Amino acid sequence: MKLKHTLLVGSVIFLSTASFAFAQDVSPSGNLGHSGKPDHQAIHNDIQHNRQAMHTEIQQNRQDFRASMSAERAQMQAKFKTERADFKTKVAQLKDQKKQTVVTDVSDRFTTINTNQTQRMSEALTKLSSILDTLSTKSATAKAAGKDTSTVDTAVAHAKDALAAAKTTVASQAANQYIPQITDDATLKQNVNTTFVQFRTDLTTAHQAVQTAKQAVLAAAQALEKVTSNTH
Repeated sequence: MKLKHTLLVGSVIFLSTASFAFAQDVSPSGNLGHSGKPDHQAIHNDIQHNRQAMHTEIQQNRQDFRASMSAERAQMQAKFKTERADFKTKVAQLKDQKKQTVVTDVSDRFTTINTNQTQRMSEALTKLSSILDTLSTKSATAKAAGKDTSTVDTAVAHAKDALAAAKTTVASQAANQYIPQITDDATLKQNVNTTFVQFRTDLTTAHQAVQTAKQAVLAAAQALEKVTSNTH
């Protein structure tokens, strides 16, 4: 499963090349000086305040995510250590030496794939979070300049929820271990297949959560584009 990064590339290009002339397009409800003209210092102060608040929230969210990942892994570590020991014991009891090797390799392969895939998902979510942070900052800048950003605020809030849900799902998936149940040689193939089906289902669920978050961030970018491109 290969995560696509079309949104990430497109959004970064859009965010880095778009030019928003907010100071030259201030609505009557914006920050105005005594002369009725835009109070640029007040706008600047609002922007700086919003950016600082956003930076603080971003840092806290990242710390919470890392803590969540660590906690999930630590909690499951002891459980799977016991299960892995039991697995090795039962593998050694299989009569067929070739089956012992195969089932051990398959189990290790599950672990490797899960680690690699969840790492890619985590990296994708980090990039999406960074894009959403940029969108939030630009939205705050537009709002300080007098733009109506209510639709953007709603889209950003929805994207944050989707990202939080995806991070939780990926953290849980990263902590999972897939160890086939071993009873005897006769049922070994069926049990390995059952484990594989569960593994594939769980990975698909995690991937779908990332895709949902990506679509939510895209929707926020589109909402911001509409607001900033509206010169009326």
